[in-house]
Amino acid sequence: MPTVTTMTRAVNAMTPPARVLQNLFFPPQTYKFIPTKTVQFDVKRGGRRIAPFCSYYDQSKRVSRKGFQTNTYELPHINLVEFIATIDLQLDRVLGQNPILPEGMSLSGFRNEKIAEMQFDLRSMIENRIELMIAQLLYGSMDVSGDNVNYKIDLGMPTANKPVKTGTARWGQSAAQIAKDIRAWKRVISSATGYSANVMLLGSEAADAFLDDASVMKQLNNNNYRAGALTIEGLDYLGRYAGLDVYERSEQYIVPGTSDAAAFIDPKSAILHATASEKRMHWGSVFDNDAVSLMPFFSKEKPSDDPSGVNVWVKSSPLPVFVDVEATVSATVC
Repeated sequence: MPTVTTMTRAVNAMTPPARVLQNLFFPPQTYKFIPTKTVQFDVKRGGRRIAPFCSYYDQSKRVSRKGFQTNTYELPHINLVEFIATIDLQLDRVLGQNPILPEGMSLSGFRNEKIAEMQFDLRSMIENRIELMIAQLLYGSMDVSGDNVNYKIDLGMPTANKPVKTGTARWGQSAAQIAKDIRAWKRVISSATGYSANVMLLGSEAADAFLDDASVMKQLNNNNYRAGALTIEGLDYLGRYAGLDVYERSEQYIVPGTSDAAAFIDPKSAILHATASEKRMHWGSVFDNDAVSLMPFFSKEKPSDDPSGVNVWVKSSPLPVFVDVEATVSATVC
């Protein structure tokens, strides 16, 4: 029976590519590890509730679960494997490396470096999927669709949090009122959650319309002078406006199964969000014949006799959740 080597600690220790939305919305303190393949979570809706007064001589006031939407879903699962032939492990080279082994590096070290590169590539693909999951859930729902799996995760975002500008009221058109729109959407968030929106992400078309507005640019320039430049890797910082750090997110991904490119954030979108709101990054257990892992990523390698080579797996079961779903307004503005 082929020897199996688990490499879970190694793959979790790797430094991933820029994880813009994960870093912004789901830092490690939001992580929650789930020892099952399903997850139950609450989503808050309906504004802030006030505790009633009670008499010292009466029974306790029973509180209902009104204002919470409870969801149960199977955790999305990602299971990737890549094969590398023995001849490539011995003769090929790591991307960017000299075909001749570096001085002092053994063939074994070279092999391990190539396998680590495969791990990193597979983890990067999963990280990109998680970025897309977060981007889709900023609009309130996402589809989990693939071979033998097809269901929707719906956070129940209210219609008021998904406004659509039409006609000449669209940004960049003659009747556009960008400042008024932003104030109104900030009130939607604060009135429902008590949090203040402090970040705005713009798609490429929305960013162009925003920066082409003369009144916006006047206030944006003044605020930039006061606040200075703030940067997040992978985001273009446009400035501070109406109490919001404004960024353009125009990065694209390749749609699975095609050669088509699509933007993580809809080019016509303006997304306002209160980063202080509650969120959970769920990581499910990875169940494997050789181990059960309760870490974000599981990895192993297994030799193959025919064809001769090595299979390398990276697996993960992630689900990001915006618990305060009303802390986001995702507007179509162009």
